[in-house]
Amino acid sequence: MLLGPLNVSKGTIVWLRGNKQKGIRLQWEQLDRLARGHGKKGDYPV
Repeated sequence: MLLGPLNVSKGTIVWLRGNKQKGIRLQWEQLDRLARGHGKKGDYPV
């Protein structure tokens, strides 16, 4: 299942849902808070 491209840079990540032209941008600090608050801990391969 393809959710859309994820563009990664030094300061932010931008997710383009499906084939939309406007993306959702998060700074790394925001992603960190989201992952810690809603993610599941475990041994996942990288």
